[in-house]
Amino acid sequence: MPRKPIIPRIDFSDAMPFKIEGVYCKLISLTQRQFAILELEDFERLNRFNWWAAFAENTQTFYAIRYVNGRRVKMQNEVTGHLWTDHANNVTLDNRRKNLREADKTQSSCNRRKPKSNTSGYKGVMWRGNRRHWIAEIAFEGKTIYIGSYKQKIAAARAYDAKAIELHGEFARLNFPRWPITAEL
Repeated sequence: MPRKPIIPRIDFSDAMPFKIEGVYCKLISLTQRQFAILELEDFERLNRFNWWAAFAENTQTFYAIRYVNGRRVKMQNEVTGHLWTDHANNVTLDNRRKNLREADKTQSSCNRRKPKSNTSGYKGVMWRGNRRHWIAEIAFEGKTIYIGSYKQKIAAARAYDAKAIELHGEFARLNFPRWPITAEL
């Protein structure tokens, strides 16, 4: 079997910084044709290391990692200095300080995407064919909480969102945007 060609990393170190939301940023090249976004002050400190793009099957995303004494270290934790760090905007290669927040393992898991096995298209919503309705459930403190049953899956998804905000606060991963939706357009 022929070997895959090795794709060289792009060196962004000489590229001009760019602004995102008023803060100067730069890109760090990773493996697998990926790159991470860092604020300029963090770029200067972290660009001297070799960074890799590690694909996480459970979240279906890439993380920027390096190895220190045989141990994987995530870039987001190098930026914040925290053991657990969550990406507020769910873009796991956006390692700007504004996007990173300290979180414990439970808080970080609240912010997970819906699983690949999801068939409803909404997090926390499942079809119960034997009863001919949609149900909404949410995980909290290691237990599954039944929210309710609904004729419409959008109603179940909205019920999930309301419960997620109640239980998980700022770490809630929602099906719909957070802004209020009104009947008047």
